[in-house]
Amino acid sequence: MNQLLNKFKYQRPIFKDINTNRGGYAIGIAVVIVVVAWFIALISSNSISPVPKSISNAVNYPVYYPDQSRLPEGYQLDKRSIELVGPKVVILAIKYADNKMIVFNEQDNPGASVINQYAANYIPIHTSFWTPIGNAILGAYNDGHSIKSVVSLPVNNGPWIIVTAPSNINQTNLKEAIDSLTKS
Repeated sequence: MNQLLNKFKYQRPIFKDINTNRGGYAIGIAVVIVVVAWFIALISSNSISPVPKSISNAVNYPVYYPDQSRLPEGYQLDKRSIELVGPKVVILAIKYADNKMIVFNEQDNPGASVINQYAANYIPIHTSFWTPIGNAILGAYNDGHSIKSVVSLPVNNGPWIIVTAPSNINQTNLKEAIDSLTKS
């Protein structure tokens, strides 16, 4: 029995093992594990923006886009829709159910007086709701062809986002899509 205990006694790692090959390998493996875990945590916490750098650099505000993991089921950012359509105006779209779209128009925040005038003239009947990035108003308007749902969202310290969608969109899903916005 003493021989068996002595055999296990000498196989336990002790501090003097650090200076041996076995100790060096153990430290090397531990360092690799820590670096890999740190890299995985870094990658998973920082999502890569689908907004091309050329577009983000062309505007003086952070471009907001939907975080796919927070969108309702069946809703998908159409990455091909992300465009700079005018001086400092970015659009992008979310597709859902039979190629229906929610369109996001982002531009410099023109100030409260312009935003309030827009709301009074284009969406006089509306409801307000809170989002993680600001207070939004939701209403409807006639674009000359059909009735659309419209949301005006001035982002705190950011752009003014105007969202349009079909009038028959599920309002809860529309709000979830807006709540999923994250900045590039």
